[in-house]
Amino acid sequence: MMSSLFLLATLHKELAPPMPLGSSAEFQASAYKVEKFIENGEFEKAGQLLDQVSGLELTLVWDDKSLPDELKGVYIMAANEAIEEWKQSVPGLTVKYVPQGKLKVSFVETLPPAADSVMPAGATFFYSEAKGEPRVEAVIAQKRDTPPSQIDPRHVQNEVGYAIGTFLGVSPVPRPVGYMGRSDTLSKLYLRVNPRDLAIVKANLAFVAELKKAITNKTKFETRAPQMYLGTTELKGEDVHQGEPMEFSLEVSNRGNSPLRITSSVECGCIHIVPPQEIAVGQTGLVTIVVDTTELAGKFDKQFFLNSNDPDQSERRIKIKAWVEPRYRFLRKDGATTIVFNGDGAKEEFYLVYDKDRPFKLTALRLDGIKNICEFEEWEGDLADPQIGRGLTRQKGYKITVLPSTSDRGGRIPISFVANTDDPELKAIIGGFYGQWGIVANPPQVYFGEVNREKASASFVVTRPGKPFKILSVKCDSDFVKMSHESYKQGDYRVSLMILPTAPAGRFDAVVTVQTDDPKFHTVKVNIAAILK
Repeated sequence: MMSSLFLLATLHKELAPPMPLGSSAEFQASAYKVEKFIENGEFEKAGQLLDQVSGLELTLVWDDKSLPDELKGVYIMAANEAIEEWKQSVPGLTVKYVPQGKLKVSFVETLPPAADSVMPAGATFFYSEAKGEPRVEAVIAQKRDTPPSQIDPRHVQNEVGYAIGTFLGVSPVPRPVGYMGRSDTLSKLYLRVNPRDLAIVKANLAFVAELKKAITNKTKFETRAPQMYLGTTELKGEDVHQGEPMEFSLEVSNRGNSPLRITSSVECGCIHIVPPQEIAVGQTGLVTIVVDTTELAGKFDKQFFLNSNDPDQSERRIKIKAWVEPRYRFLRKDGATTIVFNGDGAKEEFYLVYDKDRPFKLTALRLDGIKNICEFEEWEGDLADPQIGRGLTRQKGYKITVLPSTSDRGGRIPISFVANTDDPELKAIIGGFYGQWGIVANPPQVYFGEVNREKASASFVVTRPGKPFKILSVKCDSDFVKMSHESYKQGDYRVSLMILPTAPAGRFDAVVTVQTDDPKFHTVKVNIAAILK
């Protein structure tokens, strides 16, 4: 009788808690090791590893010795913004600066490209389970993009926010919908904690609590895990016309010994994913993917993530590649999207081309935004479309000739063609460009908003596309503004501004004057304003 009870207890051994869906690959890999220690009765090792890779008492090593002195205070203030937001969002979370801790942040001048990119990385992240080493180490590049350009406090805040999120076990997403959607670009977005991240943190904390309970009570359990198998990680679609949906199915098999659960996140709102909620052991499910091409044209190269409770590969990235043939395109022979007017009355040429399989007739056309005379005629010829990745190709449509007024002097403004056609699906179509007179600043004014004096920094670009120039000097009528300029993209310049912490609190106004070597456009003035705290 006793042997039968023992056998029954063995057969009904308690199972390990399931991995939280949406937790990061690093979290799941470490958690699975903890589970195996518990299964083998190695409770001390399980507790040590769990303490190293999880918890709400976060110790932070801040290494800013490579930063210029004037940026040290600005950047740590930015880091504190991310820290405070996470602390307010996650009850019980504490963050303490220490010489040796679980999270380390440091800075380097630049970083090489990531393995799956040609763009220099804006930051890179390392993970360790070793005692005495940081669980997460974030290395932030002081300059990013090509050519390298100085980051500002928002980038530091975003990267520190991501580092805290990944320490808490939250998986990344391919869109900038929160800290976990960080980017290597010089994005102007301030990212934030979002509800999805908080839900994952809550699930991770509940999961860790179950593991701690098993360790404290010395309760062994049986570890089981699903194993996600994908037939492919790249979906290649056939050419479609703009407006036609692209549809795919992706087989996902579970080769493990526990049910497989899946969720998804997408890089583009045009991608719609329907994954199976659960795939039983030994079974296969279908992930349905539909791409809405209504607003797409040309080369399509996007990805989506499948997140699962498979601890060996909890995150899989699937690429979608296809070509979307546009219904129409407004183009220039030089490929420019910003048109520089010289003010001398010279004519400008544009082209409206259509899908050769779905032609239409142009019945009326106007150009809004500037005073002009606009004419059009049928046209056929060779034209490239670099915006969608199409080289020189035989195209048909209309040649548009615009004679701009010499009286307009509008800086840089949006201009739009509005065309009417005989196609009932395209009764009115719009094509947008920018019109620019000479050398301008973008944005034309800089408003900091209400900001702490210790982190008041911003930048603007001095630009004239296709017509290089040189900056001779950058001056400001206030001694409280520090400025620098550097070469940017395609002959432009990036001017960086920082209001010094010694500036008085309250309303702050100043004017930055940029002098160039062009006698016709010698001076560019930019107003800056802030409310300093």
